[in-house]
Amino acid sequence: AINDHFVIGVSALSDRDANDDVRNRLTALDLSWRIGLAEFNLEAVRLDGQGDMLVNSVSTGAADETGSHISLALDFSPMTLFLRYEKWTPDYTQIPDADPLVTTGVNVEELERATLAGRYVLDTYLQFKVEYFRYTKGETAEPDFDKQMTRVQMVARF
Repeated sequence: AINDHFVIGVSALSDRDANDDVRNRLTALDLSWRIGLAEFNLEAVRLDGQGDMLVNSVSTGAADETGSHISLALDFSPMTLFLRYEKWTPDYTQIPDADPLVTTGVNVEELERATLAGRYVLDTYLQFKVEYFRYTKGETAEPDFDKQMTRVQMVARF
């Protein structure tokens, strides 16, 4: 932390298999700063997978991904409002289908998403959240891909 209002973070992670060989490397940079009721967050993440994304033993590109988001939180305790813009860019064009009997891949492409959300903290142990998101660019052929969605959550701590 640079001060109470501005924070810079750098992260690095290696995912290793049973033989201690690297499967994935993740690096990230995040910035956050607070001004009055507003908190801004910016994060960039890079996943470097080892090798290519394979669909039926055929490469569809390097198994790497890049993601980023910028968000704004407005704290009106006990309520907080959130705005968020996200971008995800895979270096591959297809992923294996979840059904092992299907030998063709599922098409994926760069995605951009905008989110509007709110949280109401009832007390130390209970809060309610509502979130609406819409993809503004791209889509995937995954069976459960929703172009837009509203979610409502109740979060309880024990």
